[in-house]
Parts: sequence; C-alpha cells; structure tokens
Amino acid sequence: EIIFAQTMKDWDEKLHPGKTERLRLSGTRRKSTDVRSAGEAAEVGHVGGWVSETSGNRKDTNYRAAQGWHMVKKIAGAWATGRRRGRGNENGLCKTVRLQIMKQTVVPTITSFARSRAWNKRELWQIERVARYAVRRAMGMDFRAMRDHHISDDMLYKAAGWDTMKDVIRR
Repeated sequence: EIIFAQTMKDWDEKLHPGKTERLRLSGTRRKSTDVRSAGEAAEVGHVGGWVSETSGNRKDTNYRAAQGWHMVKKIAGAWATGRRRGRGNENGLCKTVRLQIMKQTVVPTITSFARSRAWNKRELWQIERVARYAVRRAMGMDFRAMRDHHISDDMLYKAAGWDTMKDVIRR
C-alpha cells in the first residue's frame, strides 16, 4: 500500500481513501473468526472486472452474463416491439444484419477483459448460454418454434456461423 501511494503521488494523482478497497488474496475461505481490517472487502472491482479474495471469478462471470442478457433483451426488444411474443421476421431487418448487430454488441459485452483472468467450464457454459440466446433472438426463434421444427441451439449456432465463446476468449 505504501508503494501504491508513492506511485500515485509520483504521477500527480490523488489517492482517495474512501474509494480505495483492500483485498487480501488467500485462495481459501476466510474463517468465521477472521475479521476484515478497515477498507478490506471480499471482492473488488479492478480494471473492468471483479477480483475475489479466494481468487474465484463467480461475481465477475455473473456480472458479465447479466450484462449480456440485458444487452440481448434491449437490442431484440427494439426490433421486436409489437410482435407476437417479441419474435419473428416482420421487423424489416434481414437475419444477417440482426446476427451482425447481436455479435458486435453482445460478444464484446460478455468477453471484455476475458484474457485477464482464468475461466472454468461452468463459467464458459454460463456466457455461452448468453451467446446462444442472442443467436435465438436474432434468428427470431423461441423454444416452442424450435421444438416444433426439431431445431437445437447447436444447429442455430452453426447456421449463424459464430465461434464458441471458448474460441473467442482463446483467440
């Protein structure tokens, strides 16, 4: 903390004690008798993501997924106003344009700063669900129509030509 304060001073920046959070990285859960010191938090926001004292990324993944769901609903809602169940092709935009809009907005939302952290299978699956939902909405499909026509999420995803989120993050 002393080095950080000195660096901020060297760069003519101000250190705001009320806004500064401390994080003790241990990798294990805290004991019930272990008390946090002043300003210490269990999770802190850092460079566009969340860092946890147990080195887990659950809060960060949940935040990214929630932002992704919100973005999909916002975009799809804009072109589906007044339509049956908010789906369909009557909005005047072709599917390729809708897919491109979804891809250019949703994928960066759920993968921003993705290389600055580790991912496990559960977390990749969580953001993959958001991407598949984006494809479904861009294609104007819902579960009922997919079930009636025997279409799976994998089939839609391949038809859209999107890379998996695992591949996007790896790249």
